[in-house]
Parts: sequence; structure tokens; C-alpha cells
Amino acid sequence: MNLKGCNVTPPYVGLLENRLISMILTYFKGVSMESKNSIKEVVSGIYHMVLDGSDNCSMHGKSMTDYISENSLRPNSILILDGSSNNCRSECDKSFLESITEFLAISYIVGDKPLEQTKWEHAYLISRHNIGTRYFNTYEDAYSWSKQYQMEIE
Repeated sequence: MNLKGCNVTPPYVGLLENRLISMILTYFKGVSMESKNSIKEVVSGIYHMVLDGSDNCSMHGKSMTDYISENSLRPNSILILDGSSNNCRSECDKSFLESITEFLAISYIVGDKPLEQTKWEHAYLISRHNIGTRYFNTYEDAYSWSKQYQMEIE
């Protein structure tokens, strides 16, 4: 992107591109990826949940356990967990941690923040409860890996 009279690319351009891609994917999949604290099935066997940026871990646990009890997860299900804006502490909600064991794998989105701003304590805690956890910077990368992994195991 080149602004009039300026040859510098603003730092937010990449973020806007990622946001636009997410909006397009959302529209074509018919899934609202912006729903906070809710889990949605994106495609068969791949689910998506955005941690809402709050430190209300018990709400995350309730959302997850409610969804699992109301809907039967498909075998070999994968969760795309967007933790890029979460403020969760390292002592996560017990029901949330128990519920993530229902998934074969988790694609954890850490985001593209500087390393020191990433909530690695939370990401590590998730990986200790689901050994199939992999880390990604963007939703698109997490989704691509999830689809590929799903095809490999079927």
C-alpha cells in the first residue's frame, strides 16, 4: 500500500489484510467467527472458538461444556482456538481444560503480537491438556493445518 506522497507502509496494513481475509472466509462459510465465547462448527469436524479477551475463564469453560453437551462432536474433531486476544491466567478454568480433551487436536492461534506480548503461559497450559496442540499466527494458517491434518487421519 502506498499512501499519497508517502512511501512507507503503515504497520496496520497486514492486520487489515488478515481481517479482510477472515471476513471473506466468514461470509462464504456462513459462520460468524466474531462470536465471542461461543464455539461454532466451521466445516465438518472442525470447530472454532474465540477467547473474548476477558479474564472470565469460567465463562469460557461454560460455553465449551454447554456446546459439547448439547451437540455431539464428530469423531477426530479439531478445535481452532483463537487465544490471540485472551487475558486468561495460567490457572485456567477446570471445566474448560477438561472439555478440550474431547478434541483430537487443537490449532491454537497465538496471533502476530511481539513474542513478549503473547500469552504463552495459557498456550502451554492448553498443550498440557491436549497433546495434539499446534500453534499458529493466523486463523488461515490454523484452518489450513486443521483441514490437512483431518484428511491425513481419515
